[in-house]
Amino acid sequence: MCAIWVRKCCKVACYAMLSIQLLHADLIPQPHPQKQPLPEEILVPEALTPQALESTPQKLELIISYKAQAHDGIITGERYSIADPITLKAHRLKVAYTCSINTPINDLITDDEAYAIKYILTHYQEEVLECLRKGRANIRYDGLTSHNTRVLDSTTFAFPPQRILAHLDNRYVVIDVLKE
Repeated sequence: MCAIWVRKCCKVACYAMLSIQLLHADLIPQPHPQKQPLPEEILVPEALTPQALESTPQKLELIISYKAQAHDGIITGERYSIADPITLKAHRLKVAYTCSINTPINDLITDDEAYAIKYILTHYQEEVLECLRKGRANIRYDGLTSHNTRVLDSTTFAFPPQRILAHLDNRYVVIDVLKE
């Protein structure tokens, strides 16, 4: 048992002496960095989809609506829908305001830009609703007091159907909300 303890102490002492010698020599071995040539020009990011190679982005006209209903402060129903319009009116309408949503577009491996836009608008509902909140929203509150002073209330929060133009712009979905 003593022999093992002596061997361990000797190893520790050897390592301590070696590290002290390196400190006094002011020499810590390091590889020499090699100079890397600088790029000659700024690299343009790769196009995400084939449509992104075009000079003007493909703008997709959609109609978005949202409705939530709460009874006694508890949400009992919610509906969020994105639909294609039957008639296209974007060329006649003015843009009320514009907002953008930052999305991890790299996760979407598709050549169909229209599908990617609809997918993002569907799965990033909170960000889309925050964008639409800048416009108009309807809130309806109905309260009823019963004979034992219990308040029964019903609240409906809704965004009426809103016509938008959406397109991809370098990892962002840009939403143009149209004024009808």
